[in-house]
Amino acid sequence: MVTAPARRELVRWMRTKGLTERRSLAIVGMSASALRYAPRPDRNQALRERIVALAQRHRRYGVGMIHLKLRQAGEVINYKRVERLYGLEKLHIRRRRRKTDPDRGSPAAGATWKGQRSMVCRLCIRPDRIGSHAEVFGHRG
Repeated sequence: MVTAPARRELVRWMRTKGLTERRSLAIVGMSASALRYAPRPDRNQALRERIVALAQRHRRYGVGMIHLKLRQAGEVINYKRVERLYGLEKLHIRRRRRKTDPDRGSPAAGATWKGQRSMVCRLCIRPDRIGSHAEVFGHRG
């Protein structure tokens, strides 16, 4: 699928090569009104810049907090509009990575597939606990 601006450019190029407007529009498969379409200027440009500035200053703020900050600054603005512009700017809250315990997760320390130690290893490795492998399983030897 070729975009409309690209087709407009193609029709203009065909016109420079000597084809009529109607013939070039028929070849490209475009209407004359689509060729003459002039997009309106973006009326949200200043708002977009403010949203980006707030998102960069407060990295943990999502759409709701940015909308709230804009309202507190005196802007009368619709939440859905802020949500749409936030998405168009590809702003997303950075997900925090889960903190890992250096003790957990290593196969040498007795990790299971889920990254947690078994009950036996937890009791055997921790020095502040009294217990041994034999006591846990009830072996007497």
